Amino acid sequence: MKFLLSILVIIGNLNVLLANNDNCRVNDLNVLMVILRQLRTDFANLKIQHAELRQEISAIKDDKSLLPIVGFNARLSSNETDKRLRKVIFDTVITNQGEGYDNSTGEFTAPYTGLYFFSVQFCYEGNAIYEIYQERTRLTSSLKLDSDTSCSSVSTIAMVNKAEQVWVQTHLESINSINEHYGWNTFSGSLLNK
Repeated sequence: MKFLLSILVIIGNLNVLLANNDNCRVNDLNVLMVILRQLRTDFANLKIQHAELRQEISAIKDDKSLLPIVGFNARLSSNETDKRLRKVIFDTVITNQGEGYDNSTGEFTAPYTGLYFFSVQFCYEGNAIYEIYQERTRLTSSLKLDSDTSCSSVSTIAMVNKAEQVWVQTHLESINSINEHYGWNTFSGSLLNK
């Protein structure tokens, strides 16, 4: 801004000089030289400030402590009755920051290598086992052995490599999942640290 004002001052001074006298006087030339020196100084300072800002922006981009936002929460949209081993597809996405969760496959694909937190909640009637898997490794599981209707949850923390997948699997003897306003079947996860 200062630089632009200085240019406007020079143009104004030149117009005054040309309007008042066709021959520039020595004094007027000295004034213009002072203004020109100030413009050079201002321009050099702007170049330094520009270089410093570029360095700061580069440092911010390279800062590993800045954590990208990765998190999802999905739920089953309806009650289900099933009696087999299967991957659960939580088809209704509540949030999906980082676009890692795929509601057509039920899988979360890690966009970054890092430490992640995962949790699953099931509300159901009957006996069931449900597990959180990372690739072919079971991270954690939960077992319910009674006929009452109740909700239970399990969570885990895992180091997940970029592009690895995490999902929920059930092994059901007899189950009728309950998916009402008082109890949702959900799967969620978030990046804790890169």
